Amino acid sequence: MGGFNRSQVIVVVPEKIQNVIDSDTKVVSITVRDPLSKIHHYSLLNPLGGESYSSLSFKKLSETLKAKKRGCTVVVEGPGAWQLTAPKDRSRFAIDHVIVGEYTTSAIPRIFEKIVAGNDVPDVISAPPTTLEEVPTVRGGVTEGLIEAARGCNRSCRFCTVPRIRCRPFRDIVEEAEVNLRYGKRDVTLRSDDIFTYGARGLEINQEAVLRLY
Repeated sequence: MGGFNRSQVIVVVPEKIQNVIDSDTKVVSITVRDPLSKIHHYSLLNPLGGESYSSLSFKKLSETLKAKKRGCTVVVEGPGAWQLTAPKDRSRFAIDHVIVGEYTTSAIPRIFEKIVAGNDVPDVISAPPTTLEEVPTVRGGVTEGLIEAARGCNRSCRFCTVPRIRCRPFRDIVEEAEVNLRYGKRDVTLRSDDIFTYGARGLEINQEAVLRLY
């Protein structure tokens, strides 16, 4: 990740974040999916109805960060970051910066370097779509052996900000499966917004490409 080495970066589940934030913490980056419960189908996943589980989890995490922040900078990114661009929402949840767009582009590590160095960074940052060359191969086993097979969507709905689909080469997917297996994972899970669009030509399913994945 840019100028940071693995000893400088900690990846932690929300329930454990209070155990790793201390006076040496410079930046806390949170990935959000539906922080303000604005995506209807996420609300449907809550068996009790009403607010989405993603939103409830984010608000709980936000309260933890307010208590533990200790001067570090809080950055929010991910597919639901657009919900938090308004100044009132950033203030409400003690968010310093919001990155809207895909966050594995080469520009993102430089943003964190500027924050750590104390340089000026916009409150809301727009990140361009990621190219396939910028999607890194995992270095170790991941939860549920998750492998990103494709990113984006090929439906081009006018109301949606998701970029066009980009399918990762088959060899990269196999390489990530091998990494997960070396780290003791017994199964892998292929991830895509719509796995049946892998290798598709427009909206026409490429049956051969999909079957090859499995």
